Parts: sequence; structure tokens; C-alpha cells
Amino acid sequence: MKKTFLLIASAALALCACNKVDHPEGGEKEAPLVYHLNIQASMDPQTKGVTFGTDGESITTGFEDTDCIYVYNETKLAFARNATGDFTVLHPADISSSGKSCKLSGDLSFYFWNGSEWENVPVDKTDTYALYYQLNSPGTGYSTTPIFDYASQNGGSASVSDHDFAEASGVSMTLSGSTLTVADGVQFKNLQSMFRQRLSFTKGGVATIPGTLTSLEVSTKNGTLIAQYSPTDVADPYGYDSITLAPPALSAEKDIYLSLSFHYDTGQPADGDELILKATDADGNTYLGSKAVPTGGFVASKYYY
Repeated sequence: MKKTFLLIASAALALCACNKVDHPEGGEKEAPLVYHLNIQASMDPQTKGVTFGTDGESITTGFEDTDCIYVYNETKLAFARNATGDFTVLHPADISSSGKSCKLSGDLSFYFWNGSEWENVPVDKTDTYALYYQLNSPGTGYSTTPIFDYASQNGGSASVSDHDFAEASGVSMTLSGSTLTVADGVQFKNLQSMFRQRLSFTKGGVATIPGTLTSLEVSTKNGTLIAQYSPTDVADPYGYDSITLAPPALSAEKDIYLSLSFHYDTGQPADGDELILKATDADGNTYLGSKAVPTGGFVASKYYY
């Protein structure tokens, strides 16, 4: 399934007048530049809030009012934050009955850590932006390299919903007076694939029911699995590693649900790659299984079952 979000060109950010305010250390300091963001958002066919059908083959999605969207000025290396460095996020509102459209709005200021303090930065006509959907490890303190973390999932369907990430990068906005607009809208890129894998077990060539599973490790033969993705770390964004669920949350039917992201290049090719599962039970038994990846590798936004 192709997972896209369309941000319609009704986006408008109003630049507030810059006023003087008293500064506790003496003198006066410019009031922070505040931008009002108001975006109508829609998607086709899916976004967060993943629900798996009882047939095992269907999947439906919709916006949720608890979803978080982080806004990043790529040119100024500045996230939407408050004056103390805490992130400011947007939440979907006015969600349609089908969950397929919503409004994103809020007042935002952009701050960059200059080495000694959080510096409020203005936007310029040539700036580009990124929007990060459901960024689950934004970092604290002076961090400017937040992370989409796949290693924190547990294998349950609800956990998959919490690890359904997307981004839109390189977004240009037209500045007219104090208003920024997106002429053609913004389309989010899905960062991962969704999996439902039904597990069965054999011991000595005979079907068996294992003891309670204490861990399930997910890896790939060619090291293509991404445990963490740092979108603002341009030089080295991908954290290749296995993912261990300890313990895994299997359904009554022995289904495991996974949100998995892959990156293929000359060092980690799709050709000859395999998805590998290694389970360990409370009795100390280890079960190993693998399956070849599709030609060209797993495709982001697809549902594999």
C-alpha cells in the first residue's frame, strides 16, 4: 500500500509583529518571531492509527488527535521549539469521520542552539522545511538529531501503529509579505513496511508448541534492516542493526506484527537478502527461520502478510 499524506495549499503562516520585551539580565530583547501554521491535511490511502482486519489481509488507517508532527527548518537547522528548547508539535484536529483528512494548526517559533543559548531564527523566502510524522525519539536538551526508533516496538498490532512513521522533506514555501504558502501541497513519504507474520515451530523436524517466548530477534542477512533513522543527520542517517523484542507480544494465533524499515545500497544490497527471525523460549530452546526478500527488496508503504 502506498502511504501518502497530501497537505493542501491552504497552508498559511502569519508572521507576528516583533515587539520589545524586558530581559531579566538587563536591557531589552526582541520578542520571538511567531508563525501561525494552519494546514489542511489529507492522505491516500493511509496514515497512522493502523488497524489490521481479522482476515489478516486487510489494513485500514486514519488520523488520530494524539499524533505528533514535528516541523523543521532545514535551511536554518532549526526545529519548532519554545524559548527553553522544548519541541512544539502539531496535532491533527477536525478529523473527518473516515479519518482520512484533518487540520494541522498551531503557533510556532523556530530555534537553533548556537552553542550557548537557544537562538530564535526568522524564516526566509529560500528556506526549505521538513515535517516529521510520529517522531518517537525527538531527544532532549541540545539535541538536533532526533530519531525514528524502531527498536522500541514489541510485536503487537498497537505497537505497530505507534511505529508508523513518515516524513516530508525539501518542502519549499512561498513567502508573500508575512504569509507562507505551499502551492502544490506536501506529500509525506512512508518510511517503513508493515508485516504480519504467523509463526509456527518445529523441534527435531516435528511440529511443537514452544514454551513462553522470551525474545524474538529480527535481522537481515545483508544488514539492510534499520533500527534507527536520524533524518537531520545528513552524513549518516541510518542506524543498521537487528531489532529484539523481549518479550514479543504474539497474538492468540501466533501472529507477530512488525513495522520494519530497510535501506539498500552497494554495501547492503537487496540481491540475495533474507529476513531472519530467531525466537528463544523460556526453556532455552532457540528457533530460527528465514525467508528471501522480494526482488529489489521490501518496499516502503507495502503490507506484507
